[in-house]
Amino acid sequence: MRNNTFLSGFCCSVLCVGIVAQHALPRLPFAHPTPLPVMSFPTKVGDWTAGKNLPQDPEVMKILSTATIMSRNYKNKVGQEINLTLITGTEYSDFHSPLACFPAHGFALSNQVTWPIYGQQVHFMTASLEGSSEDFCYFIPGGMAPGGVMGGSASHLLALSSLITGHEGGSVVVRLTTADNPGSKTLIKRFIGLIMPDINQLIAEGKKKK
Repeated sequence: MRNNTFLSGFCCSVLCVGIVAQHALPRLPFAHPTPLPVMSFPTKVGDWTAGKNLPQDPEVMKILSTATIMSRNYKNKVGQEINLTLITGTEYSDFHSPLACFPAHGFALSNQVTWPIYGQQVHFMTASLEGSSEDFCYFIPGGMAPGGVMGGSASHLLALSSLITGHEGGSVVVRLTTADNPGSKTLIKRFIGLIMPDINQLIAEGKKKK
C-alpha cells in the first residue's frame, strides 16, 4: 500500500492555516487535545491481524511537531488489507483534513460522501494518482469540524466550546485506507465497527487524564 504517499498528502494542510487565525477571538486561550496512547491499540481486531508499526517520514514529523502517529496494515484470513492510522497530539494544528492537501499533491478526489455510522460522521473518498487509486476515510471521534482544518481558527472555536461546555473536542484522528474495488466500502464499514470499541476505550483513557 502507498501509505507514505498518502500520509504526506494528509499532513500538508498544516501549511493551509489562514491568517484569520491570528485575529479571531484573540483573548480566548486555545483548546488543546489530550494525547491518547495510540501505540497501545490492539494488533488483533476480530479476524484482522496487524503487521509492525510503519515508520513515519522524519520530514512529516517535523511539521506535525506534537503528533504521535500509529500506522499499521491489518490483514484478515482471506488476504484483504486495510491500513489503520491513528493521529493524536497536544495541538489541533496537527489535526487536519485531506480535502485541501490531496489535490495540492496531484491527487484527484472522487466518490466523496459522509457516512453517519457507529455514532460517527465518517468522511469517505477515492484518491487517484497516475492511474492508481485507493479508497480512504477518516473521522474524529468526539470532535468537531471533521470536514475542515482543525488548526488555526478552529482552535479558537474549540476554546470557546471548552469555556461553555468543558469539552475540548476529539483527541484522535482515525484514518483507513484500502485498495479501490467494488467491495471496499462494505469492507471499511465493517472494519470501523470492529475497531470502535477499542477507539472508545482510547477516548475513555484520555478523559481520565483530564
